[in-house]
Amino acid sequence: MDITDFAKEIDGFEYPARELSIAGDKAKENNFVIIYGMSDDLLEIRGVIDDEIGAWDGVKITLGSTGVNVNAVWSPKDKPDTSWEILVDCPHEKFHIMEDGDIYCIGVVIHSDDLGAKGAAA
Repeated sequence: MDITDFAKEIDGFEYPARELSIAGDKAKENNFVIIYGMSDDLLEIRGVIDDEIGAWDGVKITLGSTGVNVNAVWSPKDKPDTSWEILVDCPHEKFHIMEDGDIYCIGVVIHSDDLGAKGAAA
């Protein structure tokens, strides 16, 4: 599956987007990593990497052997109705989690090749 098609497939789930847990299995099969914010204090990573990181008021982490920087921004100033925006410094596709017609989270999908070896640890 193509990363763009996968991002389109998961785009638009309604918060709390429980479907993303199931999509994590499909992401893993296709060597993708899904990264998104959940609640007001969690960074969720699903797919080739499966992790949950405390992110109260946002968090910055590095993933994989290539050192991909991930910035989970809580309540981005330039997007007042958005709770989370995930920013990365590698090729990616964006998707949205919605809540009552507003964007709750702008998440990303990354191919594991851009993180280094398959199954790279956080």
